[in-house]
Amino acid sequence: MQAIRHLFEHAPATIPVPEGWREKPLEVILLRHDSPLTAGVPAAELSREWPSDYFESTFASIPDFPEREFQGVGENREPME
Repeated sequence: MQAIRHLFEHAPATIPVPEGWREKPLEVILLRHDSPLTAGVPAAELSREWPSDYFESTFASIPDFPEREFQGVGENREPME
């Protein structure tokens, strides 16, 4: 896999693509470096741990779903050999 990484100080209206890559399948991923979720947060504080109140605040947050109607009886099939 070949990759080109280019950081822009100010995002341009178009993104340059090398001549040899044109007319070929490409995947473009755009990432902001000043994400509002992490801007100003020290790297030591950005962990992969769950927040201390995560499970308490999200427990039962999905409403109860209605009961399913009867789906019928499944068909009998011959066993595989």
